[in-house]
Amino acid sequence: MLKPESVKRIYGSHLEYAKKVRSKMAYSQAFVSPYLKGKTVIDWGCGPGHRSPQLIQWGADQVIAWDPNYWCKHVFMRFYNGNQITWFEDGHIITEQMPELHADVFYIADVNVLVGKDAFSWWEKLLNKIHCKYYICNWRLETEAGMKAMYDENLDSFSSWYMYSPLGWNYDEPLQVYQSDKRLSFVDHQIDYLPEGKFGYTKFPLNTLILERN
Repeated sequence: MLKPESVKRIYGSHLEYAKKVRSKMAYSQAFVSPYLKGKTVIDWGCGPGHRSPQLIQWGADQVIAWDPNYWCKHVFMRFYNGNQITWFEDGHIITEQMPELHADVFYIADVNVLVGKDAFSWWEKLLNKIHCKYYICNWRLETEAGMKAMYDENLDSFSSWYMYSPLGWNYDEPLQVYQSDKRLSFVDHQIDYLPEGKFGYTKFPLNTLILERN
C-alpha cells in the first residue's frame, strides 16, 4: 500500500504532464491525423492515457488504450475511461498471453526501448496479435548514448515507477525494428524537433513512422 504522499506525488506528476501533452504531440498532428479520421485506434503503451483524448481530437472515432503499468491504468480509469476511450482489459506484457485485437490504426510512442533485450522478436509477436491497416510508430531517441544522456540529464524528473520496465531495456535502432517485419510496408517518415527551451530533450530528433499492413 502506497502512502498518501506517494499517491499525491504520482497523481501530481501525471497531471503536470497532461498539461503539456497537447503541445508535445502537436508537431505530428498534420502528419498523423489523416490516418485517424473516423477510425478505431489502439493506443499501445499509452501510459496513463494523456494522449488518447488528443487522438480523439485529431479525428479518431474510438481509442482502445493499454499499458502494463498498474498506476497508469489507475489514473486512466479515473480521468479518461468513457464512451470513446476504453481500456483493453485483456492486454498483457507477455504478448502470447493475450487474445488477438483488430482495429484500423495502431499508435505507439517511446515504447521500443522498454520491451526487453530483443525488440525485433517483441515487434514480430505483437504483430501476430494486433491486426491493423496502419501502424504509427513514434520515438525520440535512436542510440544508447542518447538514451543515457536523456536519463542522466533528467534524473530528478523521473520516478522509479515511470521508468520501470519488467521486460528490461534495449537500444536497438527503432527504424530497423519497426521496418523489420515483411508484413508491413513503408508509407512515410517524419523527423522533427520540439521548440528550443519549451520542453526537455529538444536536441533529440522526434521520429514518426507510418507503416501499412500488406
